[in-house]
Amino acid sequence: MKIFNIRIISTTIIMLIYSFLAKGQTISGTTFYKMSNEPFPLVNILLLDSINSNILSTTKSDFDGNFKFEHIKNGHYNLKTTDVAYGDSTIPIIVNGDIKIKIIILKENCIYNKSINNKICPKCHRKDKTIPIIYGLIIGHEKKNSKKKRYYIGGCQITDCDPNWFCIRDNFKF
Repeated sequence: MKIFNIRIISTTIIMLIYSFLAKGQTISGTTFYKMSNEPFPLVNILLLDSINSNILSTTKSDFDGNFKFEHIKNGHYNLKTTDVAYGDSTIPIIVNGDIKIKIIILKENCIYNKSINNKICPKCHRKDKTIPIIYGLIIGHEKKNSKKKRYYIGGCQITDCDPNWFCIRDNFKF
């Protein structure tokens, strides 16, 4: 009878330990806009394997920017945020217990980022007719009798997404 009780007790202890270990960890956090530090709602968040980038789980931040992954084993992962307007960003994380993360969504994807170092006009495919766009208050001016413009004045209002080049031939900002 004592051997039977010892087996039941030891089996129960092993099952309790296994159920505790099988529970896994929780990754939770909040997504925020960089500029205002306000919560960023409805961001897609993917939990990726750090070795081969396989998607292990997905979730979406709620209207207050909160998200949660549950039952995660200890290990190395990547958290990837995706948003149509703000693009993708990935951060590595190491899970070794429950963790809480604050994810900052950097800035809006700008269509002009592709042309920062490429002055070839997308319309005429020439670079000899493009000039840089200068923003802000321009002190001084080009010589009055100079026929060739060296820059295009973009104005004083500057945003996070402004064109970099101006094509003189097509009168086109890109």
